[in-house]
Amino acid sequence: MGRARRTPKVFNASYRPPPARLDLSQYRKLWPLFCLLALVVAFYIVGQLPAFRVQTVELAGGGTPELVAALQKLKGDSLLSGTLFADVTRVKNSLPTLSQLNCRRGIPGTLKCAVTLRHATLYWKAGDKIMAVDADGFAYAAATPPTGAIIIEDRGGSAPHLGQTVASRQTVEKYVELFTALTSSHLTTSQLFIGDSLFQVGASLTASTDPTVPFAANSPISALFTLDQPATGQVATLIEILKAKHDAIHDHVDLRVPGSAYVQ
Repeated sequence: MGRARRTPKVFNASYRPPPARLDLSQYRKLWPLFCLLALVVAFYIVGQLPAFRVQTVELAGGGTPELVAALQKLKGDSLLSGTLFADVTRVKNSLPTLSQLNCRRGIPGTLKCAVTLRHATLYWKAGDKIMAVDADGFAYAAATPPTGAIIIEDRGGSAPHLGQTVASRQTVEKYVELFTALTSSHLTTSQLFIGDSLFQVGASLTASTDPTVPFAANSPISALFTLDQPATGQVATLIEILKAKHDAIHDHVDLRVPGSAYVQ
């Protein structure tokens, strides 16, 4: 049997072996990463378009010049940026007169904001400072009280300042209840005052506009109350004392102990 002949290796021949096939299986695990990267790039590019940048700020619910100026500084920011609403929060925290500031994105290029301003429930006087206080007990602005407003004079030596909560919402409601009970009983009340305790309250009374209720000869007088008892009951007791002992009142009436009253 003859031997198989080998193909001779021809020197300088043009034959080349076929290229090896590219194996892409090793890159398949990276496809999710590539897709995510593409989405991030696309998101960034879209965010740079004028339609997705703040061009107009719409304000509903009123506002102050300081608020308008602060929101105008957000123009040019991307509506898709996560820092946009962090900037809105900083604006709200920098302006004590704002109770709420809620903003949402609008297309094209609009930031829509709804504003709730604080309103004075009473006025807090400490030394030569008078601050407007809202229903939550938050002192938000220096102010001059209008006629007939509830004024709380803080004689306790504390130094409250703007941006501080001076009393709880429940305590503010008690002050309003007491002041309303006094004025409804036709007792002219110039202000309420407190000392070291928020719950021991005095009222500076200057006159009675009810002809059936005689007033003390010395005016003004002070009436001392406690917030632990209903205001209407304490004021009713005060009216009875004015009717029976108005000539004996020279300085104050103390109604803080239930069931008794001290006249001086």
